[in-house]
Amino acid sequence: MKKHIIIFLTLTIFLLVFIEACGNPFFPGLMDTFSRKGSGAGGTGSKEEKGTPVVGPFGTVAWVSTLTGVDGAGSGTAYANFAHVTVDQNGNVYALGTQNSNNTFAYGTDLAAAVAGTSKDYNWVLVKYGADGKAKWAKTAAQDPEGSTLRIADAVTVDTIGNIYLAGENIDSKPAVVKYDTNGNLLLWESEVPEGIDSVRFDTVAVDNTGNVYAAGITNVPNNLVLVKYDSEGNARNKYEFTGGAVAVDATGNIYIMWFSKGIDPVLVKYDTNGIQQWACTVAGITNVVEFKAIAVDEAGNVYVTGRQSGTSLHDYGNNVTITGTSAGNNPVLVKYDSGGNAQWAYTPEESPPVGMVNFSVATVDRAGYVYVAGGQWGTCNYGNGVTVIGPSTYTNVSPLLVKYDTAGSVRNAWILKEGPDGSGFSDIALDPSSGYLYAVGYQDSKGDFDYGNGKVVAGICNENPILVKFYK
Repeated sequence: MKKHIIIFLTLTIFLLVFIEACGNPFFPGLMDTFSRKGSGAGGTGSKEEKGTPVVGPFGTVAWVSTLTGVDGAGSGTAYANFAHVTVDQNGNVYALGTQNSNNTFAYGTDLAAAVAGTSKDYNWVLVKYGADGKAKWAKTAAQDPEGSTLRIADAVTVDTIGNIYLAGENIDSKPAVVKYDTNGNLLLWESEVPEGIDSVRFDTVAVDNTGNVYAAGITNVPNNLVLVKYDSEGNARNKYEFTGGAVAVDATGNIYIMWFSKGIDPVLVKYDTNGIQQWACTVAGITNVVEFKAIAVDEAGNVYVTGRQSGTSLHDYGNNVTITGTSAGNNPVLVKYDSGGNAQWAYTPEESPPVGMVNFSVATVDRAGYVYVAGGQWGTCNYGNGVTVIGPSTYTNVSPLLVKYDTAGSVRNAWILKEGPDGSGFSDIALDPSSGYLYAVGYQDSKGDFDYGNGKVVAGICNENPILVKFYK
């Protein structure tokens, strides 16, 4: 008996030493604990306290998915990209983008993951992936058995039971929303077009907790934002017109509009589900350009906006929250407002690239209040809190960037593409509502090898290739 115990303890100690040395090869990323500071090209900087349980260090790539093949004449000039991403409650990922030509594009090994376009110039494409990165199916308007008239798709979302919503423009050049089942086979409805908004193309879509659908887009003349609220059957219930640009809708149907114009201070406005204004806030002390690009809202109603401010002057976001740019050019900004529209904190890098550029495009927030921002970078940037990221030395190789912030607006760590022969970028990010994994979509140019770190090297097969990247938390 004593001999068996000694053998068991010896094997246990050996196993623990092996796991520590190899980084847990059996369950990579599971309950990893670390304490690191600093970064490099393709690396991550971190301020996580030692002992904090995480699912892999932030910035560790689990997998990258792209095209597996393109068939048909003229495939040498074929290209595709992903622009939008959303994740359902079961961990399925939906990537929306475009592919050109009548060629057949394969997004995976299954026959259902290959799709041919009907136009030589533009075809929207929607691809459904599992959490393992394998494409389950791909579809365009040509594969719609129910005869949707959606010609352009610029936005995608899912509801709590996995139904899929696409928003864009129909074949009559009018705004449209279509609703599919979770397999993308059955067209459940196509929205009606309210009068007076023929010149709008929807580029935003959201669903609230009761199944109402909100779609928004910019009119051609005048340059106003139109938002339409549909019921769960696709019937238009309300139409609102705002002066605005970026828009977001939270789970209870509150509407957030960010608008700005040359020579006018940017304004963030919250409306309730009936379009009644709740509050508005702006930026004071502007001597240069301030521009906001995107809005994100967390479960508590806090609002996060990303954008830029130019120059080194001080900008006042209200509630005694100010920031001063560190670059004479453009400085990326992230601002948090509470549910009442009061600024909580504002962030810009501690030292922007002396030669280079950083931009923040989109943001998302997890249930713990951590904020994730996607953008692009070239040159070296000091994000503060011990996190410095070395990007490519030329703008032609601008690389996708991810930065993670805690609830107080402090940088926790950052990730950038390790190496690539040409330009690449992220256009959208989304969190899995169940597991918390982060997904990013975008593109990579050229047919060369792009190194995403953690042994994930992806070669393109077209001059422009779509990418879907899964990150550990």
